[in-house]
Amino acid sequence: MRNVGQALQEAIESLELSREEHERVTTRMQEVQRALRTAFGPKTDFISGSYGRGTSIRPLKDIDFFVVLGDIVLTPSPARPVRPSDALVELRDGIHREIPRRTQPVIQRHSVRLESLETPIQFDVIPAYACSNAPGYLIPERKKDASEEQWVRTDPRKHQDACARANQRCGGRLNPLIKLVKHWKGHHAKGLKSFHLEVMCYGFQPPRPLRDPGYLEPLEALFSHLSRAVMVGCPDPAELGGDLDDYLGSSQRAAASQLLEHAAREVRLAREEQSSRPDSAHRRMRELFPGIYRGS
Repeated sequence: MRNVGQALQEAIESLELSREEHERVTTRMQEVQRALRTAFGPKTDFISGSYGRGTSIRPLKDIDFFVVLGDIVLTPSPARPVRPSDALVELRDGIHREIPRRTQPVIQRHSVRLESLETPIQFDVIPAYACSNAPGYLIPERKKDASEEQWVRTDPRKHQDACARANQRCGGRLNPLIKLVKHWKGHHAKGLKSFHLEVMCYGFQPPRPLRDPGYLEPLEALFSHLSRAVMVGCPDPAELGGDLDDYLGSSQRAAASQLLEHAAREVRLAREEQSSRPDSAHRRMRELFPGIYRGS
């Protein structure tokens, strides 16, 4: 019988893309990149989102692709290159010309979704303008009421840097733990936004010294950390946007905190029971991580 630590390690590995999947994604990404460069001649482009930060999990459904089309000078009333909705329409039409499909790519809130016939993975292409006199980029925010649409500032590279620093501080263990927590969220706390949950993880400090090898003890500590972190504000790591937790009311925070604290308790009990009551320990972990935890 595999012990709890071994089964948890296998669960983490099951969330990782295989080498073949990475190769297919890379090949498709390069095709999209060439088509976008032909259509728009962007200043630069790069992968953003969770795939760019190394925290995406299987099954991988979409990849964010950031396309910087030019520069803009920020002033109290900066002149936008085009309206946000027009930028998205132009991007959609350019993609459709260079990568013909039976149907046009789909315009979303901030991006244009390019469906792939070769893989189930979709590309969300985000048009952006670099702020030449300030940090960050402007990206479009499309709304149902055209009068409310706007350009918003963000910086996915600062998000990547914040994630990398946090993972390094945790000895490379944080990203695998983030993936586990994201899987847990998908089954137990769907009301929490994935990026908010991830950024709360950046403030985690693993216990020192670790009593047990592997991921079990840090996972318990991370859930406990998150149960406290969700009760307070969560600023944008890029220091450009609003707080990432502003969608939560007080009752939602309390409910999320209880769910996270329950998860911490279940991991602690599984760790304590792994030698004396292994069947019970495995059951607790299967309930926390259905579909990927296969200890028995």
